[in-house]
Amino acid sequence: MIEKGILRAKHGLSVYKDGTIRFDATNAPLTHITPVEIGVSIEKMHQMGYISDTHGLPLTDSNQVCELKIQDVVIPWSAAEYFIHIAAFIDDLLVRVLQTTFILQHKKS
Repeated sequence: MIEKGILRAKHGLSVYKDGTIRFDATNAPLTHITPVEIGVSIEKMHQMGYISDTHGLPLTDSNQVCELKIQDVVIPWSAAEYFIHIAAFIDDLLVRVLQTTFILQHKKS
């Protein structure tokens, strides 16, 4: 369907050979963070289990470095923005090509 290609271009999305749209974050390995880098308060860091910094000192300052726990992931803002573009593409696809109502109703914040 050429319409899908036009809509992808409209929303700035590229497609892989298998027809999927992906966000590549493989060039962003992250092992250490500071609360200020990710916009999280010290209280929230404590709630998530980050009690001390990499030197074993109590976490009290938003500039202290913490080792990222294996189960935690920091999603880049660019990924969130890309997902908004994907949602807009799907909305347009549903309405303009498949002639149905949109369901995602994406909103920028």
